[in-house]
Amino acid sequence: MNAAIIMTAVKAYMEQNGLKFFHDASRNVFILQFSNRGKFNVIQEKLRIRDDGIVSLATCPVKADDENRVEVIKYINKLNWQFRSGNFELDPADGEVQFRVFADLEGLDESSPIQNIIENVIFIPVQMIRDYGDNLFKVMLGQSTAENIDEDDSNTDD
Repeated sequence: MNAAIIMTAVKAYMEQNGLKFFHDASRNVFILQFSNRGKFNVIQEKLRIRDDGIVSLATCPVKADDENRVEVIKYINKLNWQFRSGNFELDPADGEVQFRVFADLEGLDESSPIQNIIENVIFIPVQMIRDYGDNLFKVMLGQSTAENIDEDDSNTDD
């Protein structure tokens, strides 16, 4: 499968499901924004379309303070052990935190059903920030530590 076919499928999925997006075709990127009820009230997501798949990066709108970045790394490392798909990452240079998912589409062709894959690559990163964002926010601003937040303590009531 190549990037043009994947871009067409991603765009069709988003249009069919009423998602608002910006498409930068020159860079093979889609940008979406999702509202959130938690500390991070807006989550921006970039989908980078490649010949072998889709990279999705949902970004927290607040950056970790310099003095809290080591603690944030400890917390996201603790979280990442429980995820089957994707992981949190921290850019140590600027404190930006993202949740990344890669959907491997290599070997698939135009007839391959990829709608569920597209749905997952869009919504898993956003949901992870929704679920863990409030606790992540506390650690990013030094209001809590990785040790003080239970691994299973998320923003969900499930």
